[in-house]
Amino acid sequence: MKKLVSPLYYFLISISIFAIQTAHAEMVCEPLALAEPEQKVPLRHAQGLLWKITRIGLQPSYLYGTMHLPDKEITTLARPVLEALDNALSVTLEVKFDVNTFYEMSKAMNYSDGSTLKSHIGDELYNNALPLLKIYGFNENMVSTLKPWAAYLSLSMPPSNGGLPLDMVILNRGKKFGAKIYGLETLEEQLGIFDNMSEDDQAQLLKDTVCNYERFQNDVKEMKELYIKHDLAGLASMVDKYEPDAKDRYKDLMENLITKRNHRMVKRMQDRLIEGNAFIAVGALHLPGDEGILGLLEKDGFLVESIY
Repeated sequence: MKKLVSPLYYFLISISIFAIQTAHAEMVCEPLALAEPEQKVPLRHAQGLLWKITRIGLQPSYLYGTMHLPDKEITTLARPVLEALDNALSVTLEVKFDVNTFYEMSKAMNYSDGSTLKSHIGDELYNNALPLLKIYGFNENMVSTLKPWAAYLSLSMPPSNGGLPLDMVILNRGKKFGAKIYGLETLEEQLGIFDNMSEDDQAQLLKDTVCNYERFQNDVKEMKELYIKHDLAGLASMVDKYEPDAKDRYKDLMENLITKRNHRMVKRMQDRLIEGNAFIAVGALHLPGDEGILGLLEKDGFLVESIY
């Protein structure tokens, strides 16, 4: 049995977890097994997307959990969120997006040494991934130079409906109302988590997503429903939906994807919180739990209060 976390990395925080196999092995899709449900989120962090962050002597700030989708049900901001955002002195996202950011992302996602995706993952996996990637607007020429992790990330999201994802909506509105814009991480830090994986690991991520594409797309729908209900505990439970196989590897990867990033982002948001009247938006799964951003802020002496 193996564990895969529903693939929602860029719009919540997630990753498929895998039993490592040879990248060029025959493509055999293994069955998934559901894990026993486990409640790991303290009740005080279980519900809410918009959180008021206060400490004696500081002006309040706001922390908002996002889902990186262009869905109108996600991007239509509620009045409490708009009030916090429109009156903020600063708006901070995981990454400060600009034209150069998307150029650098495109460079990072593609091989520049003349090699091809097919040469790294083998004919069978390539031929199974290609039709799915075409749904996302890739032609074969574009697919040919993708790195395996880039193909995986593309397939882990629903096909775009052409709208702007929530992060860009927040960014544009912050600029419109004159807020200073900041980022908590660099693009290199985010993409480096994948780019530094072995090629076998990257190929297995892609294989698991291709094998379970419909199932994972249904997981996306389920997580969207939980998000709309502001159910952080439910979202957190989706991360552990499937039974693990490579437990040590799973632990290390989740440490890099979530826990270490939570600590890094809390450290880097301190200046904005000290300034006060900040609006900070991060993937919703960064928020809950003792090692989540909410718990870490509490350890730093802040009070966190769910207001929406």
